[in-house]
Amino acid sequence: MIDKLLERLEGVRRCGTGRWMAKCPAHEDRRPSLSIGETADGRVLIHCFGGCDSEAIVKAIGLTMSDLFPTPIKSTAREGGFESRALRVAAEQALYAVEHEILVATLILSDCLETGRVDAAQVDRLAQAGGRLTAALDVAGRCARAAERVRSWGRSRVH
Repeated sequence: MIDKLLERLEGVRRCGTGRWMAKCPAHEDRRPSLSIGETADGRVLIHCFGGCDSEAIVKAIGLTMSDLFPTPIKSTAREGGFESRALRVAAEQALYAVEHEILVATLILSDCLETGRVDAAQVDRLAQAGGRLTAALDVAGRCARAAERVRSWGRSRVH
């Protein structure tokens, strides 16, 4: 997964275990502004400090967003309700979203500390991260409520 991405980028340099910086392919980059990370489960996380959208980045190198994930994301909805596996997948995806947004926020704050400045694009992206964290919390809450309904339904069928 990560090799497929890295081989299509310019100016790639390793910044630590599972972390790289490269020139962003979605805009004219004089110095590397694209942060790339790989999670333990093989997902690839990208963030452009120049403000480029992740979809624009992967499109510029001939990939899709699904290429950043080791397995396809499945729908959590089932006709007639939720099933246990779908609930687990939805909850895991919410946690992955939280992990990604925390990483993005950390990278932005690290850049701010390094440069001693904060620009409007960084503030906007941090606000977007806050919105995505709120959405992930909402998904997790819906999963928990649906799981309780499934458990209740199972208990009522047994008695």
